[in-house]
Amino acid sequence: DLLLMCGPALLSALSANRLVDEYMLDVYPVAFGHGVHLFRDIRHPIALTHVTSRRFPQGVNVHVYKPEYDSNGSV
Repeated sequence: DLLLMCGPALLSALSANRLVDEYMLDVYPVAFGHGVHLFRDIRHPIALTHVTSRRFPQGVNVHVYKPEYDSNGSV
């Protein structure tokens, strides 16, 4: 297993090559109104299946999704 924390450019490259088995998205209860869009460089939609969610006492929510690939490896 490998946990990788990365930005949009690396995420886009990994996703395009179907190297991501699971997306863990941490949502913090703070709104800035600006910032980096994690999925901005993804060229094609990625179908995701919700696996689980967990809420922590500080208000952080962690959502886990798995990408759905067809038999040809496409999204």
